[in-house]
Amino acid sequence: MDLNWDVVGTAIGAVAAVATGIWATILKFKKSVAEAKADVAVAKSEQVTADANSLVYGRLSAEIDKLYARVEKLEKANAAKDEVIRQLHQHISRLEQLMREKGIEPPTLIIAPLKD
Repeated sequence: MDLNWDVVGTAIGAVAAVATGIWATILKFKKSVAEAKADVAVAKSEQVTADANSLVYGRLSAEIDKLYARVEKLEKANAAKDEVIRQLHQHISRLEQLMREKGIEPPTLIIAPLKD
């Protein structure tokens, strides 16, 4: 029995071609799987970033709301103090006027200037 080396070579070539095709398909599949995993990782990282940003913005918003409330309260308290000061100034002016009408010179009122 003689081997027909042309047939053997053709068969080996065909097997090699099929093996190469299978190997290329496997590599392509592995590449697709790796790309899909990378896409999933990117999507997860984007979601984590979005969640973190949402949390930060929520906390900042709450803190800003607290600050606005505190500023409003302080402004109201300051306005109330300003009204008391205005009333005291009117009272002092009236007392000084009454003293002068009675011939009494009121003492000089020395008040340290307010600092801004």
